[in-house]
Amino acid sequence: MSRQVISVSVAVFLLVTSAARGAQGVPPGAPQSLTAVVSGSTVTLNWLPPTIGGAADSYILDASLTAGGPALTSIEVSGTSLTVPTVPNGTYFARVRASNADGQSGPSNEAVIVVGPGAGCMSPPNPPQSVLGTVSGSLVTINWSPPVSGCVPTSYVLQAGLQPGASNIGAFPIAVHLTQFAVNAPPGTYFVRVAAANVFGTSAPSDEVAVTVTGGCTSPPNAPEGLSGGVSGTLVSLNWNASTGGCAATGYFVQAGRAPGSSDVGSIPVGLQTRVSAPAPAATYFVRVVAVNAFGTSAPSNELTLTVAAPTPTLWSVTQRFVSVTGPDNCWVRQQRARLTGVVFAGLEMAITRSGGSITVDGYGFWAGTVNGKEFSASEALEGGGTTCDGTSFLQRPGVSNLSGRFSDDDQRFSATEVNSYFLTTGELVTYVWDWQATRQN
Repeated sequence: MSRQVISVSVAVFLLVTSAARGAQGVPPGAPQSLTAVVSGSTVTLNWLPPTIGGAADSYILDASLTAGGPALTSIEVSGTSLTVPTVPNGTYFARVRASNADGQSGPSNEAVIVVGPGAGCMSPPNPPQSVLGTVSGSLVTINWSPPVSGCVPTSYVLQAGLQPGASNIGAFPIAVHLTQFAVNAPPGTYFVRVAAANVFGTSAPSDEVAVTVTGGCTSPPNAPEGLSGGVSGTLVSLNWNASTGGCAATGYFVQAGRAPGSSDVGSIPVGLQTRVSAPAPAATYFVRVVAVNAFGTSAPSNELTLTVAAPTPTLWSVTQRFVSVTGPDNCWVRQQRARLTGVVFAGLEMAITRSGGSITVDGYGFWAGTVNGKEFSASEALEGGGTTCDGTSFLQRPGVSNLSGRFSDDDQRFSATEVNSYFLTTGELVTYVWDWQATRQN
């Protein structure tokens, strides 16, 4: 037999084997056509293998108490059928997944299983029975019994309101295996009902019970005390003592106004904090604190008067860097034009000379531009000197950078003060750096 015939035979064998075993290295697809048959308390489920993906090695059956809900139980199965005896009465939702060494599939279609008196039912359940409400302190407990006939419920809904028949407090879903609901409630009278539900709908409500919670506080808290505070720049800080005696506070509000007793600036909730701070615009404020709970608002605390002063106006603050270029005889000369935020640097003649162990700076500049929408002009004279270094670090320069000018529209004058300056030298390259800040004079 030739080598070509052997190769073809091996290829055919591999194709046939692969087809028989399914795609390799791929998880299986979802099982198909899941069905369930109920006989008394015995449930038999059947399904078909997946038609896509890899071959399934086993299956996992999930059962839950709600449609698509979390699995109450998961059973691994080697074949495509499962019989479960002595299943408790109830309604169940079953799905099956396929599995192999490469992963698991998504779920199959969902089968609804009804075991017990409701088997075969296609209508909502009857209302729950024997609803009873008890109160111990602030703890309200509601108990009930499942419907004694009709279709089996898969969940319950507890409805509560402040008037007969109302649900303005809420409607709370409850799992079918629970027949009790407990909650702490504030003083008051509550009207409660329970309904049963399944996939076909919700029952009429049960008989209504009224429960009354007495005792405890039913009035607003006392006023906070000891309000104090201060101002640092534009930051306002407040402190006070928590409300004591009487009913407990569930939160505080800071009230601020521009006149005594006023809250025209705002009433700001701050939770249960008793120390707060926040920036505020320049103004005089009259500040108080009140405590609140479910029954109302306290009287105000003592009132503080706090003044936030307008900050000293600053026109701008910049750092300028001028990099020299090497010239003959170690002399650097540069005419610089640059644009900054809000400022046009219209021109500067500056000479930086390095000779032996010292550096000398001389120059004259003219500035023009706008700040806060106002046009300005200024002139600058700079001079100074220093000592050269090893070419990699900088050293401080004793010197002067004087800048003065005015705004053209209102003749407001300003001047600049030098904050810091130094040389940065790298080989033959010298960078002259200075920081300055300009402020209004009038």
